[in-house]
Amino acid sequence: ASTFTQDAILNTAAGEKLVGRDAVERFFSAAMNPVMQPGFVPKPEWDTACVLPDKHGVAIQVVLSTPSIDIRVADWFFFNSEGLIRRMDILRVAPNI
Repeated sequence: ASTFTQDAILNTAAGEKLVGRDAVERFFSAAMNPVMQPGFVPKPEWDTACVLPDKHGVAIQVVLSTPSIDIRVADWFFFNSEGLIRRMDILRVAPNI
């Protein structure tokens, strides 16, 4: 959570808007969050990474893999002038058909 600003905004794939570093930390440490599952392995898809046009953010697709399920998300990070994350948007990516 130290990579986020104190007043950071996290928009989750479920449509929740969380405000503040403490709320971000609670979200990522919640037992139901895939990152807390045993065997969790994030797999960034580096070929999807891009710097946003204003050069104050990046976007990348990530596969959140656990032994039971893979979830594909697109993470958008927006930074302040000190390089801390001021906003993160997590978007669910539709599976390939």
